[in-house]
Amino acid sequence: MNLRELKENLYDITRTYFGNLPDDGVVWADGNAAKPTPPFVMLKTGPLTPSGNSIQGPNDTRLYVMKTVWEVDLYTPGAERGGGDGDAPARENTAVNDLLDFVNFLRSDYAADLAESLNITISLMGSVTDVTALLNEIGQEFRAMAEFQVTFIQAAGGYAGVSTPGWKPTSSGGGTEELAAKETGYFEKVVIKEESL
Repeated sequence: MNLRELKENLYDITRTYFGNLPDDGVVWADGNAAKPTPPFVMLKTGPLTPSGNSIQGPNDTRLYVMKTVWEVDLYTPGAERGGGDGDAPARENTAVNDLLDFVNFLRSDYAADLAESLNITISLMGSVTDVTALLNEIGQEFRAMAEFQVTFIQAAGGYAGVSTPGWKPTSSGGGTEELAAKETGYFEKVVIKEESL
């Protein structure tokens, strides 16, 4: 799995829980889309940290444990709280409670089974934090944030570490067909001929 595939999986898991939001209700912070109207969820991943050692995998692949921080920000208008004596209804900040419900979903057996089927782990780092004060228009919307450590496995194959199933050069021009075809100095393909005595 690479970072793009991980992000697709994290998006799908988030959409599973926030299924009542509109199509633009879950967005990536690095996307070019306009900011949706609350409620919506914004996702972001941090730098990737590869493990120092690899595990020998099948078919001459090396498996690396990768870690990243996944940030989940929930923007919400909150819940309406009735006003008194003809006053306009006030809004109650429900951002932390609403995001905590998502955290509880991620800690459920259902989400754990889903993550395991994708070969990823998701663990809450620290607390669910109210970050409403960071918004420009306080009172218009509320915001809570949580960070998770996510681990996944990335495979690197072949002698040069670039030969994987469905191999092709990176969009930045990395890797070549020649590197992907490199083999170790050990014999890997053997033809056995039987001779009769």
